[in-house]
Amino acid sequence: MRLRLPACAAALALLTACSGSDSGANHRSDPAPCPVQTGSPSSDEAERLAAALEPLVERGGTYEKVYGAMVVDHPERGRLALCLSDPAGFPEISAAVKKRDPKADTSRLDLYVSRYSRTDLEARVDKLVDTAMGKRKKVDYGFPVRESSALEDASGISVGTTREGAASREFRERLEKATGVPVSVEYAPQAQLD
Repeated sequence: MRLRLPACAAALALLTACSGSDSGANHRSDPAPCPVQTGSPSSDEAERLAAALEPLVERGGTYEKVYGAMVVDHPERGRLALCLSDPAGFPEISAAVKKRDPKADTSRLDLYVSRYSRTDLEARVDKLVDTAMGKRKKVDYGFPVRESSALEDASGISVGTTREGAASREFRERLEKATGVPVSVEYAPQAQLD
């Protein structure tokens, strides 16, 4: 896949406003969160791309450190939004997908820049849960951490807690200070982690 870049250096172009590629890939240079998956049935084209991409970007995959998320059939049916924390790896990932499945149409991959990688967010979640449960130096965040996970769009983490905790701005701020990323706090009726 060849990238059509403005008349500036490739590295600078990826960090500024690149418009796209010959293959139709959409390059977003703003650090806006990735789109969120909808519940609609997915197309065969996008599912084929996802199947070839998953082993490359999921835990243990070659590109896990830059992978944020993927959204099937976005921005339109038959396309796949690939969210990376470092867009410089996009051409290499696209080539690896094509090598893994020569019938996969990589021109249907659209690049979005995620704020964080999934691996980074999962490490922050693990640390938060471990400190809340006392597996590491126990930290009292003011309210219980009942559950936590990376947000689907790789823009931060989600924490489930009591109704009071969900309503507490101070609790959210403590969690954000502890994790270093945006935190979405919601009520979670499940039992506290043990």
